[in-house]
Amino acid sequence: MNSLYKQYLKEEENRDTIETDFGFITYTIMGEECYIAEVYVMPEQRNKQNSLHLKKLVEELARKSSCLFLTANVFMEDNIEKYTRKVRLMIDAGFFITKVQDRNIIFWQKL
Repeated sequence: MNSLYKQYLKEEENRDTIETDFGFITYTIMGEECYIAEVYVMPEQRNKQNSLHLKKLVEELARKSSCLFLTANVFMEDNIEKYTRKVRLMIDAGFFITKVQDRNIIFWQKL
């Protein structure tokens, strides 16, 4: 993905992007922390462990950059089914809830 959006994320948000044939993940490495900002998997490729595959690619890069932990967040949505699915995916991926602030759940995982 060498799109304008990818360039924008790098320039404005200092986020890197990994893209595969089935989706993408954006992340930022900040010292010991690697923050996962976005994960997208095409609908027909979901429920096949593809989001975990993307996460593992970021984990490898984070470890090479001497990161000690991953963070991510999920914003509470009005669509409770979608929101619950996202939270369940994070927990199934090995993340722990560290903080709930306003409508935002913050997750953490040790590398």
